[in-house]
Amino acid sequence: MSPATGAGDWRTISEMKRTMRSLWAGAVLASALFPLGALAAPPEQGKENKVAAYVNGVPIMVRDVEEALSGKLPGGSMHGGVSSEKKQKYWLDAAKGLVAQELIVQAGRAAGIKVEPAEVTARLKQVRSRYPSPEAYKQAIQARGLTPASVQKRIEREILVEKAVRREVDEKVRVSEEEARRFYERNPDRFNEPENVRLRHILVRRDPAIKEGRDAARRKALDLAARIKKGADFAALARSESDDPSREQGGDLGLVHKGRLMPAVEEAAFRLKPGVVSDPVETIYGFHILKVEARVPETRRSFDSIKGKLIRDLGDLARQDRLQAWIETLSTRATIRYVDQGADSSSGPRRSGSP
Repeated sequence: MSPATGAGDWRTISEMKRTMRSLWAGAVLASALFPLGALAAPPEQGKENKVAAYVNGVPIMVRDVEEALSGKLPGGSMHGGVSSEKKQKYWLDAAKGLVAQELIVQAGRAAGIKVEPAEVTARLKQVRSRYPSPEAYKQAIQARGLTPASVQKRIEREILVEKAVRREVDEKVRVSEEEARRFYERNPDRFNEPENVRLRHILVRRDPAIKEGRDAARRKALDLAARIKKGADFAALARSESDDPSREQGGDLGLVHKGRLMPAVEEAAFRLKPGVVSDPVETIYGFHILKVEARVPETRRSFDSIKGKLIRDLGDLARQDRLQAWIETLSTRATIRYVDQGADSSSGPRRSGSP
């Protein structure tokens, strides 16, 4: 990333979707359906038969919670690098994800959803294809404490969860063009494209701790700016003189909008008229020379240009809401008891409604 730019960006409907989405509901499949493509350490000694929770009497094993958790934490963080409070929260989130999965499995079976052997065979073939050889696959499942039979059982549950969610959630959510248009009209600011400038940039780096280095960098930047103003080619000088990665593109930063540039650079850039070269602008990185190639005024994206994506995004939101509501309904009808880590095992079973 260029020192001139930052990470900020305008808020899109996709970002809104990620913000509004329920992390618990959204994590049901991701946390519960263990990815067989990645190796993981076998269960720690003594944890093979420990139970984390019961869902209507069905045990959720500690080893499965920790396996789900291992894919969400940075390497080694199960043993350090994460505070005990955060680790407990992550652990509980993983356990809740597995509880939610078990609720869906039980609901799917109660609804009569079937998984055919051919479906399991086809999915298992996909899993095996990720490995270079049958022996590599065998070693991978053994490293995780799995057997061919337990892998097949996991795949069967995975397909059952997918079918149950498809039946109860996906097939019952439809977002019409009219609904999408209504959202578009009620939220105009979400679909504005901010003013942009097409910007070129030369950076002369300096060492802020050395006064002589600052003075030398400033003199060089002033000289480069003067040469460009007298007719020297900006892109050519950027390639030969700039200390910024954008030199490879002749200093071209492309279209940028407010919020993406360092404050001092942004102020100077959006004050420039197209074709005008700035005087050197100083930041902690050094001295920046700017040239605005063009300005693109703020515009509003047309409904037709974003209709398809908007319908998909609103559908994703609706499915997440329905999934969460369904899991909450299943929870109120179930007997769920946490008995290990991340929960107060002395509180006894939690029961809401009838199993």
